[in-house]
Amino acid sequence: MIRALINGLAGACTLTVAHELVRKTKPNAPRLDILGMRSVAKLMTVCGFEPPAGAKLKRYAFVGDIISNTVFFSGVGAKPGLAAWLKGINLGLFAGLGAITVPQNVGLGRDSDLLTRRTTATALTTVGLYVLGGIAAAAVAQIASKK
Repeated sequence: MIRALINGLAGACTLTVAHELVRKTKPNAPRLDILGMRSVAKLMTVCGFEPPAGAKLKRYAFVGDIISNTVFFSGVGAKPGLAAWLKGINLGLFAGLGAITVPQNVGLGRDSDLLTRRTTATALTTVGLYVLGGIAAAAVAQIASKK
């Protein structure tokens, strides 16, 4: 289980770093950071807490993204082989598709679809970032198995 979580952490960190690089260099980049902040604010409100604002909300969202994506990408497992690669790609594909189709339906704002699918390139980048995270998780599973 620990190895699976380490693999998941690699996927989560890869996704986050890649997103930040894309966000800072491409004009129509997905805004997964804003989506994360809206998700944290909504969850806190539903639970009866006043969500923080500004930098504090951004930190909460960052931590929440790393934790949730670590758990998600740990689904790649700890065993190496073709199955890990396929799981990583599939997990990334489905997470990316979810990121472009679900936000507006769960009340994250009427414009939430613009955060992940403003243009075709934005939508493809969103899916690609999550697939990259899944591939990173699978790659760490391969590397860790050789030690």
